[in-house]
Amino acid sequence: MTVIFTKSNYYRKPKYRIITTITSKNVIKKALSRKSLNHLKNIIKNEKSWQDYLGNLGTVIKGSYFKKSLVYKYYNQPNIKTELYNAFIEKDYQKFESILDNCFKYLDKFPTVKLTSFSKEELIQYEKIFKMEPNFNDTFNNVANIDLVPDNLIFYKDKILHLDSEWVFNFPLEIGFLKTRTIFYLIQKFQPFLKKYPYKISTFTSNKIPCPITWLEYLKKYTNKEIDNYIQKEINFQKYINLNYNFDIKDLNNMEKSKIELEKSQDELEIIKSSRLFKFWPIYCKLKQIFLKT
Repeated sequence: MTVIFTKSNYYRKPKYRIITTITSKNVIKKALSRKSLNHLKNIIKNEKSWQDYLGNLGTVIKGSYFKKSLVYKYYNQPNIKTELYNAFIEKDYQKFESILDNCFKYLDKFPTVKLTSFSKEELIQYEKIFKMEPNFNDTFNNVANIDLVPDNLIFYKDKILHLDSEWVFNFPLEIGFLKTRTIFYLIQKFQPFLKKYPYKISTFTSNKIPCPITWLEYLKKYTNKEIDNYIQKEINFQKYINLNYNFDIKDLNNMEKSKIELEKSQDELEIIKSSRLFKFWPIYCKLKQIFLKT
């Protein structure tokens, strides 16, 4: 069984820390401490809750609990974010736009409701995470899957697979938040290369972040203030789950610096992969888990 990828998130608060290992057969999520074991168990409940909401709209990949770990079937198929990345690197921008369009069309298939209020319990939980009030000018999914983004979706044969139900909550969530979050992370990933993008570039948020006008079409019903608030909710969510989270959206304007850092990271990754010691990476992660256990 070959280890393909390992990621541990020690940057999170202790109660949310897990390590994900992808092998040629399985995907394994394991709690990094006793404190995060409850979080791992909660994912099982989230998977059921999200599948119940999805119905025929998609298939949630569910884990089996085994020895304080969740074990999933491994699908040798790229997620939508990887498909977007590959199309972008290959400069097949028409394919990129088509994949992105299919992704947003899929989001539009979700049943939404118009609300004027939350229950007391829903509002308490919502504001605990986002530190802001809901936007009742928007429409809502009845179940909140904050991580409903291209990273966690796979177009597989005639199905849409949902890979991660880690952040599912029992309160409604604005569809505008999900769409804004998708564009926000696309900009973060591709910002260094947008100068060469063949479509007209406009600006995203009141901070005037460069963004292709074709991407902004998916947010045209929202005002700059609403988009700014959704970005702030995302930042607040990251602060809710992570330690010492700091992010300034204005940094996205520094395209040249981002490009240099990205290329440097890619070079370092290639050096690591080509090293004879790369096969010992899983052992290193295991030792790190033991010695940094909290």
